[in-house]
Amino acid sequence: MSYLEYQVKYVPTGLRKLLYLNWPLVILVTAVACIGFLMLYSVAGGDLGRWAEPQIQRFGLGMAAMLFVAMIPIYVWRNLAALAYLASVILLVLVEFIGETGMGAQRWIDLGFMRLQPSELMKITLVMLLAAYYDWLPMTKVSRPLWVAVPLILILMPTYLVLRQPDLGTSLLLVMGGGTMMFLAGVHWAYFGSVVAAGIGTIIAVFESRGTPWQLLADYQYRRIDTFLDPTVDPTGAGYHITQAKIALGSGGWTGRLHAGDPVAAELPAREAHRLHLHHPGGRVRLRRRDHPADPLRPHHLLLRRLGPPEQGPVLLARDPRRGGDLLPVLRGEHGDGHGPGPGRRRAPAAGQLRRLGHAGAARRLRAGAIRPCPQAKIGGAMINVLFAGGSARWDNYAKVLPAAIAAAGIEARVATDLDPAEVDYIVYAPNGPLQDFRPYTRAKAVLNLWAGVEDVVDNPTLTIPLCRMVDAGLKQGMVEWVLAHVLRHHLGIDDHIVNPGAAWVPRDPPLARDRTVAVLGLGELGRACCGALAALNFRVRGWSRSARDVPGTACFSGAEGLDAALTGAEIVVLLLPDTPATENTLNARTLALLAPGAAVLNPGRGPLIDDDALLAALDSGHLGHATLDTFRLEPLPKDHPFWAHPGVTVTPHIASGTRPGTASEVIAENIRRGEAGEPFLFVVDRSLGY
Repeated sequence: MSYLEYQVKYVPTGLRKLLYLNWPLVILVTAVACIGFLMLYSVAGGDLGRWAEPQIQRFGLGMAAMLFVAMIPIYVWRNLAALAYLASVILLVLVEFIGETGMGAQRWIDLGFMRLQPSELMKITLVMLLAAYYDWLPMTKVSRPLWVAVPLILILMPTYLVLRQPDLGTSLLLVMGGGTMMFLAGVHWAYFGSVVAAGIGTIIAVFESRGTPWQLLADYQYRRIDTFLDPTVDPTGAGYHITQAKIALGSGGWTGRLHAGDPVAAELPAREAHRLHLHHPGGRVRLRRRDHPADPLRPHHLLLRRLGPPEQGPVLLARDPRRGGDLLPVLRGEHGDGHGPGPGRRRAPAAGQLRRLGHAGAARRLRAGAIRPCPQAKIGGAMINVLFAGGSARWDNYAKVLPAAIAAAGIEARVATDLDPAEVDYIVYAPNGPLQDFRPYTRAKAVLNLWAGVEDVVDNPTLTIPLCRMVDAGLKQGMVEWVLAHVLRHHLGIDDHIVNPGAAWVPRDPPLARDRTVAVLGLGELGRACCGALAALNFRVRGWSRSARDVPGTACFSGAEGLDAALTGAEIVVLLLPDTPATENTLNARTLALLAPGAAVLNPGRGPLIDDDALLAALDSGHLGHATLDTFRLEPLPKDHPFWAHPGVTVTPHIASGTRPGTASEVIAENIRRGEAGEPFLFVVDRSLGY
């Protein structure tokens, strides 16, 4: 009898098959689903239609589909097993080429009306094929090496394809499911013993390799294992939800209520605080919720009330001036339970037992176990993961100030230099840092640059999310101070007095600022700030930008013709343009010739803005008086570069506008807050313009 002609005989058909279903299993699955429905109903605050009803509908459809499949004769599924497995393998291969990426993995095929995940189909078709294989294979051959190798290949081939997505969880399920089928088929225990021994050896090797040059896992993967084994190693991060789950299951008992007399803590929603009261049922004190309108959670806000006449006064006001509302102490001293006649009201011996009241995200529930302070504006109740990719040297300067700034913005975040790429929400970035490939960061919402310049990253083809350049108060103020210092230096001729080897006494009155023309090329955030500072000193300020701008106190020019007009007769030129192909060599032999004789050039912007050879030629000819340069085409500036030795050039080592960790952290925190609140980011780079 051929494989496709095989049929199982003596099996019930039609509606009689319903009598042969595994009804205890069906009832158990339904009972578990009903518990889930009740939980969804509960967390929705008694709203059946919010989450529970759609889930009930999906379960009903799934159960109907299961019963339909069960009515089909089993030999049909047996005969289709090989074809279904082959189709699943083909789909897994197609994922490699046309699969969509999401949550850090390439797992789905877009069919238009739905997204298909072939690895889920493989879970079913692998079991079908192995069942058909062992049904066909005589028992005498089940444990022979050749016939053991066949199912191993059938298991490992899709496992490898799924691992490449990568999807470790599904890969393990395929291996465990296939291994279970082999065990149930009667494969000799020695094969499984070998696999167990190899697995133990692998686990030992994984842990022994930690911290060595041949480390087998990434650091974040080891931290995941550590947190799984002991959630207290990261109680405020990855271990938080594990601990909360344990407390939620253990503290409230079957009713889920929190006993005020227990030495535990409680949490309230991040943006709402239910009014609470103490209740004394049968001599045992409970902290319970009362159906009052929700109010913002803040210090000095009424949290507990007495119940019942004649006294409706407050029991406790939450105060914590040090934390500013992040963590609120609760239940200090004895508080009335609020029941019974006023004079005979008993006292609730709850002094200090319920230690703290924190925030609980968007759960809208009183929860046990607030094991860490939660920011007041914790958006959505979820931890934000911020990857600092600015290099280890910079991390020392940001390790404290950046998390503090994010917390001050009301966001609960984990800030680290090594995070699972699939879990990163924001990337704090420096173009000369180690990160260059952004593709693994599929959850990231924005790249927040530590520099004002973005020319080294704006054309990165792997960067497809918003890129925000750094414009912080410290950076802006630093730039203004550097520009003012060197403009005044050249305006007053200070160099003549600092470098005066002949000890010549030559009194000379410099012109007033109102008689000096200063041209600022680039009217972005930094350029406008410098224009304002120069105009405040009464300089005649000209400003130029690619597109038309209006800056108070500045004569603004734009476009190619406007550039010539801005430069003609200018005595001091300040370059604050971005580095793009369109701005390269903005100052060249032609444009330098437009400047007033003896003019000074200041370049705190970008090195490629100046044609170096043309600059040196203008200095040597005497048409240009001096150049003060802070940025260069190659940094650090090579020691043999002619700028170092030229008497008409002052070199400063890119210090005009350094990023200050304190003020930069505030800008980063504000952009993260905006991202979580759905507001536009600050200082987003226009990729088409390059800045």
